[in-house]
Amino acid sequence: MSQIPTQNIFDRNFKPEIPDSDKMIKFGLDVLSNVPVGIELINFIRENDIQIRVTRGPEETSYVSGEKEVVIVLKSADPAQPSRFILLLTGAIRQIMQEYDGLKQPSAKKSDEEILETTRVKKGDKIAYMCAVAYEINQIETFKAYHIIEELKNMGYNNHIEAFLSNL
Repeated sequence: MSQIPTQNIFDRNFKPEIPDSDKMIKFGLDVLSNVPVGIELINFIRENDIQIRVTRGPEETSYVSGEKEVVIVLKSADPAQPSRFILLLTGAIRQIMQEYDGLKQPSAKKSDEEILETTRVKKGDKIAYMCAVAYEINQIETFKAYHIIEELKNMGYNNHIEAFLSNL
């Protein structure tokens, strides 16, 4: 009887396979192309030639790394599920849209109050887009199995999605 090769997940060198970045991005954009807010995001990245990069890191996040690039960081130990990736992608694209719309990261020369207010507005706007995408995707029968609203709640945005849904 042949031995089935296994990897020790407790080994510090173990890294689960993450799907090819290009496939992940294509998948995320394909899902977004089914909803109005997603189409807005896709049109923006196409019109402005925005690059999307996926990398590994200690925690999931997304950020603007340059004038024409956003980065999505996935956990090395536990890569994002499809619904979470779609939400991270949405947030990343909205963040760079903010820059183009004039809602830029505040300068360190600003007062603490101005920095806090701008940061709050930017984060709220990003979360609103994530809520809108989650709601719209959840309305499509084909995507109900993604449980995208639940994933948004799991990301810590429970109060945000509840407030969004209560205002529909």
